[in-house]
Amino acid sequence: MAIFKPATERGFKVDFNLYGEMTQLGVPELQAVFDALPGTLQRKVLREAVRRGGSVMLSAIKKKTPRSRITGTQAGWSKDTRAERQRKGKDALRKGLTKKPSSKWAKASKARRDGIVAMSVGVNWKIAPHTYNVEHGHRAYLWSKDPSGQRVPAHPYFWKAVYASGAKVHAAVAKKTKQRLPHAVAKLVKGKKR
Repeated sequence: MAIFKPATERGFKVDFNLYGEMTQLGVPELQAVFDALPGTLQRKVLREAVRRGGSVMLSAIKKKTPRSRITGTQAGWSKDTRAERQRKGKDALRKGLTKKPSSKWAKASKARRDGIVAMSVGVNWKIAPHTYNVEHGHRAYLWSKDPSGQRVPAHPYFWKAVYASGAKVHAAVAKKTKQRLPHAVAKLVKGKKR
């Protein structure tokens, strides 16, 4: 099976896509069956497979995401902030991780026209604007507007998780494709009998 590589890397967003090639999934024996399907059924199978791959990648990133008590930001919280955030049960870093199918992208119609079935996994910057600082570290501002000359250490997690989960994502996409392809063929056969 081929090694998974993201299609594009933009900041903290990973886009991975399939162009309708079963050989990319390590299942060349299904290529002829897949090619026999009409485009709508091909896209449906690929959408479900890519959605599964996105879920696997998102959960892998969430497992590696540091919590506030580990990164040290929790120590500076007020009593009210601490009570509010502990009540919600999730850190902003974890809550900010999202996945978005290509049908919800800003240029969804262009992706659809080009035959791209894809999923973006990344960070919602409105929820977790401090993700970059946690991932790469930053200058310390200790109770002042001026930098203290110290650095807050980095806690790299995002890209490590993306590359570590590549084989799992690939396996999940291939498994879902193998699972959904017979259903698509059955749907095609059922439609031809009418």
